[in-house]
Amino acid sequence: MLKLTIMRKEYDIKFRIFDDQSRIYLDDKQVGFIKHRISWGTIMTCKLFDLKYDFRRPNMFSSTIKIINQKTDETIGTITYGTFVSKINVTLNGKEYTLKPIKHWRSIWGLYNDNNEKITSTKGGFYKNTVREYQDNTELVLISIFLRQYLSQYLLMAA
Repeated sequence: MLKLTIMRKEYDIKFRIFDDQSRIYLDDKQVGFIKHRISWGTIMTCKLFDLKYDFRRPNMFSSTIKIINQKTDETIGTITYGTFVSKINVTLNGKEYTLKPIKHWRSIWGLYNDNNEKITSTKGGFYKNTVREYQDNTELVLISIFLRQYLSQYLLMAA
């Protein structure tokens, strides 16, 4: 019986207090960044390898976030969540995904496709968040990185 070992990539997102930019690392090499925005509407700009996306909210109270490709300025997807953020729905290029907690206390979350296959998992830390990739999809890793950072901020504000 042949057993296949799948190489999973782990991306670390490191941040400092009072710094408006987090850095994304893969194997201790910086491969991207997250720029936290204060401007009206844009929450964050995220770059991973050659992908660069803006995440914008139509208004301050909206529970929908638009995913904008910076190269084309085109909306390629949306992120929606409810009041208690028990799950997050992602639409990207016409496909549906769901981010939901894996652990009871919402410390680890998983992004799943419509066949309930895990694409990424995310966990938070004090100065570092981690995203583990289960399927080779840089675009969904970037979305997961944004969601991990957004959840960290959201849960911190709610505490």
